[in-house]
Amino acid sequence: MQDLRDNLNTRFAAILPYGERMAVTKDEGVVVGWCGLKLGEALGAKAPEVTYSILPPHRGHGYATECAMAMRNHAFRELGACQLIALIHPENSPSIRVARRIGLRCVGEPETSHLYSMTRAMFVEATAGTT
Repeated sequence: MQDLRDNLNTRFAAILPYGERMAVTKDEGVVVGWCGLKLGEALGAKAPEVTYSILPPHRGHGYATECAMAMRNHAFRELGACQLIALIHPENSPSIRVARRIGLRCVGEPETSHLYSMTRAMFVEATAGTT
C-alpha cells in the first residue's frame, strides 16, 4: 500500500492538483479504482473535496484509505488547503470509515449526504512526527 501512495504522490499529484486519478498498484500495475480532489462547496465555503472509489474485487485491502490519505496529504501539503471535505451518503459505511481513518469528522448533514471535514490544524496535529 505504501507503493500505491508513493505512486499517487509522485506521478499524478504534482501535475494535476485537482481531478480524478486512477489508483494503480506500483508492483503489478493493476487498476484498483480511482481517487481525486475536486473543488467542493459545503455550508457556504469552498474547499477541496476528496473522492474515491475502489473496484469491488479490490475492496477490503486498504486501497481506499491509502488513496484518500494521499489526496488529503496533497490537499494540505501541496495545495495549502485550509480545509478538506467529503460528502458521504449516511448509509455508505465503508466510505464513512475511510473518512474517519484519515481524520475527517462529521460536521453537518446537508440534504442527503453527511459532511465530513478536516481543518489544517487537525491535519497538523494528526500528522505531527510523520512525513
